[in-house]
Amino acid sequence: MKTITVKEAIQQGYEYFGYKDREFQHAQSLKDISEEDFNTNETLILFNKKASYRSISAEEIQELIFDYMYDNDEMADDTEFMNDIFSESDFKPLSELINKKLSDYPYYFLTDIELTK
Repeated sequence: MKTITVKEAIQQGYEYFGYKDREFQHAQSLKDISEEDFNTNETLILFNKKASYRSISAEEIQELIFDYMYDNDEMADDTEFMNDIFSESDFKPLSELINKKLSDYPYYFLTDIELTK
């Protein structure tokens, strides 16, 4: 595993750190790192520089609606006019709206770079 110092990490454009072998955790700012962070039994690891974002496509939204319709007795339709309505519908604006909201909530993956003092 590669190791770098906090100063080197900041110079290389890293912003966040976390702890090795923890599942879900908050990314903590390298600017806020303290001596206490290094005085634990846990290994400090850098998060990726680049953020990831959740998203949903227009096709996925359409599929979710179809699945809902077929799994819900109140939406049952033997004429299939509901299929026509949703097949002809444009879900792209809804997808864009949702993805714009989701872009406010980035997440990061841990690297294999250990952080040292």
